[in-house]
Amino acid sequence: VRRGFSPSGGAEAYLRRVAGALAAAGHEATLFATKDWPQEEWTSGRIIRIEEEGPIAFADELERIDPRKNCDLLVSLERVWRCDFFRAGDGVHRAWLERKAQFEARLTKIVRRFNPKHDALLRLEKALLGDGGARRVIANSAMVRDEIVRHYGFADGAIDLIRNGVRVSDFGPAPRKRAAARAQLRIGPDEIAVLFLGSGWERKGLRFAIAAMAKLRDQQMRLLVAGRGNERKYRSGGVTFLGEIDLHISPRITATLNAALKAKPRNLVIDMGNVSYIDSSGLAVLIEAMQRVEKYGGRFALAGLQENVKPIFEIARLDQVFRIYPDVDSALSRE
Repeated sequence: VRRGFSPSGGAEAYLRRVAGALAAAGHEATLFATKDWPQEEWTSGRIIRIEEEGPIAFADELERIDPRKNCDLLVSLERVWRCDFFRAGDGVHRAWLERKAQFEARLTKIVRRFNPKHDALLRLEKALLGDGGARRVIANSAMVRDEIVRHYGFADGAIDLIRNGVRVSDFGPAPRKRAAARAQLRIGPDEIAVLFLGSGWERKGLRFAIAAMAKLRDQQMRLLVAGRGNERKYRSGGVTFLGEIDLHISPRITATLNAALKAKPRNLVIDMGNVSYIDSSGLAVLIEAMQRVEKYGGRFALAGLQENVKPIFEIARLDQVFRIYPDVDSALSRE
């Protein structure tokens, strides 16, 4: 379950990874989402649209359609009235409001009290965490886990702490690429680059990062900010704004494969030689393409996987699902 959509959002990326892994394991992932979630961004199952967009109205409509008629397990990344698993990726709203109040002007605090959105989120949060609406909770940090227990008395034993995982080897650029990127950003060889990554700069504390950088004695540090926000509000001499960066390419893969599949080729070989990384969304697109080819009696194969890409397929056991060849010539001779 997810309300709203951002092409570079962390929750959206998490959902696509989970759905891709489920699809690879032979399961179907049904997405309950508002109309702004693009169809091509969900290749692992159906999308059931929720017309209402406000927090309470969205949760109410989800209850009316009885989502468990369409799934065995209901996992929500959104504050709703009830679910089996609630992933608290957005943190604890009650705790965030308390922290925010410490730094707000008095007038801002008064205005915020009359904002119905905060009241709606608090009601839903209490229903899930304080009134038993969620059977279990997934927290991505110890801080969020502890705040859930402290503010709502939720049983610590029913909270699973699953931190966001990153395989550094997937993202470590080759020395030449690293040097080129630093040159493009005009970062000197003796400078240390500090990356602030994400949107929602006020909530994530960009102004504190800027203030901390200003107080550092080592002036050889550069703060790089990647994400969407009001740059003018945070302009500072030691800050470089990179803008919003979107590395998600599965829509382009989908479009290319759809064009190729129109002719229903007997053998379809995908050259992966130039692919240095693929996420679960990309894997899901390849799985769907293979299923479509096999449905009309064709044969589907991959060729030329780079060494750093092979483990991605092996971990998900997709090396046992796809026909994989060392190069295109080998694939064509066998297929």
